[in-house]
Amino acid sequence: MTREELEEKFPGLYRNENNNENEQSSVHENISDESESTEPKIIEQKEKIGRKRKKKNRLEEADVIVNQPVEDEDNFKQIELTTPATQEKLEKKIKRNGFKQYLVVTLIFFISLYILFLIANNFIIPPIVHSRPMVNVPNIIGMTEDQAREKLLMKQIDFEVISEQYNTDYKPGLVIKQTPKPGDMVKEHRPVYLTLSRGSRLVEVPNIRGMNYRKANITLMNSHLEIGKIDSINREDYKANTIVDQAPKARTQMKLGSKVNITLSIGSKNTVVVPDLVRYSLEGVYQYVEKHGLHLGNIVYEINELYESRTIISQTPTAGDTVQQGSSINLIIAQ
Repeated sequence: MTREELEEKFPGLYRNENNNENEQSSVHENISDESESTEPKIIEQKEKIGRKRKKKNRLEEADVIVNQPVEDEDNFKQIELTTPATQEKLEKKIKRNGFKQYLVVTLIFFISLYILFLIANNFIIPPIVHSRPMVNVPNIIGMTEDQAREKLLMKQIDFEVISEQYNTDYKPGLVIKQTPKPGDMVKEHRPVYLTLSRGSRLVEVPNIRGMNYRKANITLMNSHLEIGKIDSINREDYKANTIVDQAPKARTQMKLGSKVNITLSIGSKNTVVVPDLVRYSLEGVYQYVEKHGLHLGNIVYEINELYESRTIISQTPTAGDTVQQGSSINLIIAQ
């Protein structure tokens, strides 16, 4: 009998079997559906796990590189930096190593200098210095540079010109100062330092014609000059006590401290300029005052340690004033 005949004769004989087949087919369908839906998730998880492993491997490799000593900075810069953190670590390590190398080189340099100093101070310089004999420094003040050189070489002494100064006592080019001083004992070939004269410093004489006596005196003092001899003259075209002439003339070059002689106008014929009598002795001014048409007036003696006895300390009227002929000059004399 066939399956169909048995099913017709015995209904429900294959119902469970059909149900089982249906269930199995539905299970297979469900499994296939589930497998289709979960397959992308599995692939995504695998890719995620793979990425994490790769990242971990890169970090481990970077840590190995960072922990290794840097021997060649140029080659080290060529290493591909994987992360900003790794790059920062590498830069810090380069700075630390460079600073250490700088300290080591500096320390070696100073130690070498100290060792050279010890060697020179103990073994090289003493034999040279102590082996030279002592000599007496000669006096070369007032000599020319060539004369000083010749005299110093005879003593086996070197010299060096260190400066030049204005000096009224020595002509230009002469020695005015030496160090060490004459008579000092020095070792041979020790240098003597010289200062040469530049001669007297020259200044230009200012034009004081037409000035009154006081202003002319101040002008000359500002130029480091002094009023010298004073002559007087009657001049109607110049006010009394005015400079009529001067010698030397304006713009002449003179040494510092030189004197300029002047001629003062005394106005009309009945007036005269009072001469300067301070620092003259009393005995020497009588004729001088009479020559200027004046007379000595009151004479007072005063104790003064700055002036010699019978020397004029002050006068009234003062020098340069214009007075009438025949006027008197009062004096104070050192006792």
